[in-house]
Amino acid sequence: MEPMRRTAALMLTLVGMCAVLGTGPLAAQSSDHPSLRAETKIYFDGRKPALVGETLTLFDTGIAYDIQLPEKSQITVFDIPRSRVVLLDATTQQRTTIGCDDLVRYMTALRQQALETGKADAIGVSTQPISDPQTGVVQAGFPGFLYIAETQAASQPGLSKIYNDFTGWATRLNMYQNPRGAPFARLALNEQMSASEVLPSKITLRATVGDQTETLRSEHQFSPMLSVQDRALISQIGGMLVSFQDVPADQFRTPRVAQNE
Repeated sequence: MEPMRRTAALMLTLVGMCAVLGTGPLAAQSSDHPSLRAETKIYFDGRKPALVGETLTLFDTGIAYDIQLPEKSQITVFDIPRSRVVLLDATTQQRTTIGCDDLVRYMTALRQQALETGKADAIGVSTQPISDPQTGVVQAGFPGFLYIAETQAASQPGLSKIYNDFTGWATRLNMYQNPRGAPFARLALNEQMSASEVLPSKITLRATVGDQTETLRSEHQFSPMLSVQDRALISQIGGMLVSFQDVPADQFRTPRVAQNE
């Protein structure tokens, strides 16, 4: 049961948010790069539903800061304008960088290998999402795996794109670090939500292997503003990017992101 749970959690590349900080004045944002605060809680829905992961993600000036809660010691900076993803470990004070080009090449090679070996259908390479405009529900899946997203309208133009683009890069990163599962259905789900200009409110993944089905769900809340405390946290992460020791990726302790629990 445990291996299946970890695999399903890996494929549920979910990042988002819950409560919005209400203390302190809200800082201004750039119209070119809208700010966003996201908090995600991920639950394993078994006989006793359990919280298995929680993240806070802050978006500012085109960069996404993904922070593991509650310790805030594992942080991933998605600096897409500079074509890089930086992993930070506050416990060891180390950092490592993975190029976005490396992630794209890896996914391209994975797709090509699946097509050449006849495994494309088994990992959902050609997954086509289905969207219901009346209910706002988006589905994407293939035999054995199904994502169901309940969505909400974005409060400002551009927010859906920056969030769903981010979750796409998070999906690629998780697959690059942990080559298991089938990320193409999740990418298809992201692209459909972005095209529809919506954000997720809840995403459910049902994963079936043999006669066993496991369910994971993520719950999301969003705010289009960053508080002073959020800005201070971003500034603190900026200091980590400068001061932490740079190490090769194979020597860096891979963060236990919520999707991998």
